[in-house]
Amino acid sequence: RSLYVRDINPLQMYSLQIFFSHSVGCLFTLLIVSFAMQMIFSLIQCHLSVFAFVACVFWCHTKEILLSPMS
Repeated sequence: RSLYVRDINPLQMYSLQIFFSHSVGCLFTLLIVSFAMQMIFSLIQCHLSVFAFVACVFWCHTKEILLSPMS
């Protein structure tokens, strides 16, 4: 038996390089987004009462603006 060494086409290597660079870019983006979401959720969890108060004030203020007669 003899070993067959396949010639590697430079175009194939370039395609693989682009594929892996896009894959690494996507993974890096997902890592950043998941870290940001984790920080947001932990911030909301730590300051839930403040978040609820601000949401309530915003909701009440929005209702006042929408229900007030236009002059």
